[in-house]
Amino acid sequence: AISILVTVIKYNLYLSKKNERTNVGLNVNNSTYHLNIIIPVLREQTIIKSTLEYFESIVDKENTTIYVVATAREEFEKKLALLNIPSLANDMIKNVDINQIISKYNKLLPISKLKELYSMREEYRFKEAEFEHLINQTVNKYPTTYEYLNSIDVVNSNENIKVIRYEETNGIMAHQLNFAIDTILENINESQNTFIDKNYCVIYNADSMPNENTFNEIEAKIIENNFPEVMQQYSLTLSNI
Repeated sequence: AISILVTVIKYNLYLSKKNERTNVGLNVNNSTYHLNIIIPVLREQTIIKSTLEYFESIVDKENTTIYVVATAREEFEKKLALLNIPSLANDMIKNVDINQIISKYNKLLPISKLKELYSMREEYRFKEAEFEHLINQTVNKYPTTYEYLNSIDVVNSNENIKVIRYEETNGIMAHQLNFAIDTILENINESQNTFIDKNYCVIYNADSMPNENTFNEIEAKIIENNFPEVMQQYSLTLSNI
């Protein structure tokens, strides 16, 4: 069966399997569970590495799979945004406010890179063509989140982290989440070596930093409530507001 620990959306999907039972995750009264953490990403190159390293430090890798869900929309929007490079160079040289720059060109580069280029504008005040060339090189060298994810050690050295990509070029976060749920269901169907009574899907944003005891609390609640179908973790913001 598959259930959802709700943070963004709620699902109630169930799937039965009849395979040989093994010890996977918690085993209480001959029952087992598995956590599937879903993290949708869109232009998250600057933060996703630290987020994944943090999650890897607080989860039980034996009964947790982390699905990082990229989207082809990011690459598509980046290609369209390339047409705006001359305008970006011009706006920067004209000292357009940095907040307007970020709002207008965030599909080209992350905020940190835009600020870095902005700080160089005086050097290129009378060299707009060269500045445009520099911006073009910077954009082309900067990987999409999907490309970046497949190049970092925290992904390549941990088998419990899966990078998947929603291949449609439109849609929103909900489509990425639905795609991840479908992928998890397919993996459950294809698995032949384990029997898991309950699969929980846990949804977090790319900048989420849950308390280090969160997953211990989840396990305690699973035991206390005899493998509930749905649990909800309430959002409480204590910083960065």
